[in-house]
Amino acid sequence: MTNSIDSQPLRIYTELDKIRKCTEGPVSPRTCARLFHKLDEISHSLQGLQGESAKTTSIFEQSKQEHLQDLQATIVSLYGRAIDCKVSFQVDQIAGETSHLKEALDHATPKQITKESKLLQKHVSTLLHDHRIGKEQMPVVSLAKQTLSHAEKKLKGETPEPVHHFTWMASQASAQYAQDLVDILPGEIEELFDIATLLHTGLKKEAQSRYNRLPSDIKGLVAKHLEALKETSLSEKALIATGFELAGTKEMYFSEEELTSFFQESMEFGKPEKLEPIFNMRSIG
Repeated sequence: MTNSIDSQPLRIYTELDKIRKCTEGPVSPRTCARLFHKLDEISHSLQGLQGESAKTTSIFEQSKQEHLQDLQATIVSLYGRAIDCKVSFQVDQIAGETSHLKEALDHATPKQITKESKLLQKHVSTLLHDHRIGKEQMPVVSLAKQTLSHAEKKLKGETPEPVHHFTWMASQASAQYAQDLVDILPGEIEELFDIATLLHTGLKKEAQSRYNRLPSDIKGLVAKHLEALKETSLSEKALIATGFELAGTKEMYFSEEELTSFFQESMEFGKPEKLEPIFNMRSIG
C-alpha cells in the first residue's frame, strides 16, 4: 500500500507533463474541456495524498508535502495555460473567418454572406463573453467587428462609410487599455497614421507641424522608435510602429516594400480630404 501511495506523485507528475505538452499550441474549446476534466481528476487525487501526508509529522512527510504543494501549483498554472491556448485557438479561428467574410463581400451571394456573418458573430460573442482578451488579440477582434459592420450594411444595400486606417484600433485601445499604456485620447492613434500619410505624400512641413502638436508622452514613444530605427528625423516607420504599439499590437517595423503596401492598402478606404488635426484636450485646464 505504501509503495502504491509513494508512486502516485510520480504518476501525477507524468500526467501533468502530458497536459503541459498538449498546451504547447492553440487548443480547441472541446480539447480544453477535456484537459480541465483531467486536471480536476488529478487535483482530487492530489488532495487525497496531501490529506494522508498531513497525518504524520516526520521530516520525510514534510518534504513530501512540499513536493505535493509544488504539484498543486503546477495544476493551477496548467489551468491558466489551457485557457490561454483556447483563447489563441478562438482568435485564430476569428481571424480566418474574418478573412473569408471579407472575400465573400466581394463576390458571394447575400445568403452566403449572411451565413458567414452569423458564424463569425457567434465566435466573437462567445470569445468576449468567456474571456477578457489581451492586447495582442484585440486588433483581430476589432477587425472582425468592423468587417461584420460592413457586411451588415452591404446586406441592407448601404455603402459602408470609408474608415480611416486603424480608427477602430484607436477606439478599442483607448477604451480598454489606456491604463496600461500612455493616457490615450480618442483620435490620437489615428493622428499618428495621418501624420505618416502626410510624410509619405511629401507634405513634410504639415506633417512636422502636426507632430509638434502631439502630447509629449506620445512623442517620447515616437522618439524611442526613431532611436531603434537609427533615424535622425521624423519617419513614417517610427510613426506607424508607435501607432501599432499604442493600439496593443506587437511593435512592427516595415521594410520599404511593406511600407508602400501599407499605404496602398490604407488608401483603399478612400483618400481622405485635407485632414484636420485632432483637438488636443490635454491643453485644457
